[in-house]
Amino acid sequence: MRRMKVILWVLAAFLVSGCPVGKLSLVHRDELIETLREFWVNWDQYHIYYLEGPFPPGALIYDPKSDDRTITAEEGELISDHDTLAQRMKEIKRYGGVVYRIRGQDNWFFGYMYTAKTRSLSTTVEGEKSLRVHSLRDVHGAAHH
Repeated sequence: MRRMKVILWVLAAFLVSGCPVGKLSLVHRDELIETLREFWVNWDQYHIYYLEGPFPPGALIYDPKSDDRTITAEEGELISDHDTLAQRMKEIKRYGGVVYRIRGQDNWFFGYMYTAKTRSLSTTVEGEKSLRVHSLRDVHGAAHH
């Protein structure tokens, strides 16, 4: 039985490693205030999802409506009003929020993530136009399920 579990884990690792994943790149500190202002003023130009993590804070995922690429957040709460957005942004700011650009294969731009510096995403890129967010995790790999 133990041997079967090991074989299944190795097989799962092999299958997952073959899937293209999204990449995060930190928005430079000089651009942070302007980027956050863009999120606040033009919030209706984005599909915005809030993801809870293994511990606070969560993350806001910004998917621009103006492009032909899509971010799907399986466990995300769609933000549909400015008051909820304000509450979530304030919560993240208390933890020293940073903004990451979310990119796919060949550096395709998909959107942004606003969260604490210690967060990362578990993602799968599904072609040139779709990125699926599975979960928010800390940089040490503790995934939220």
